Amino acid sequence: KYRNQLDIRMVALPVSEALHGVKCDLVIANPPYIPNDYRSRLPHDVGSEPERALFGGESGIETPLHFAAQAARLLKSGGALFMEHFEEQGQALAHAVGSGESAEFDRLVGHDDLAGRGRYISARKR
Repeated sequence: KYRNQLDIRMVALPVSEALHGVKCDLVIANPPYIPNDYRSRLPHDVGSEPERALFGGESGIETPLHFAAQAARLLKSGGALFMEHFEEQGQALAHAVGSGESAEFDRLVGHDDLAGRGRYISARKR
């Protein structure tokens, strides 16, 4: 328990192996989301990060989609997901997790970073 009496857990496991049988109210994720072909275009200060923390697959959206699926497994109904993404992925990510009758999320909202670029979404677990 912390100052506000919140039960917070930090887990260092692959997301698909984490917290089976646990339901939570909030998932905050900053998965690797940079498309693989951006390797040569990264600013030097970003390029010094470990590759596994940066690159999210061929188009970059593969890893965020995996995280969203795992968030759906972890969240209680009405729980919230906040997830950072590559600025060009917002629409595709929102469509993938919030479209159709079998969609796991609703109330999807895109949010801008301080520079005004679309960089994260929030969503509610149905």
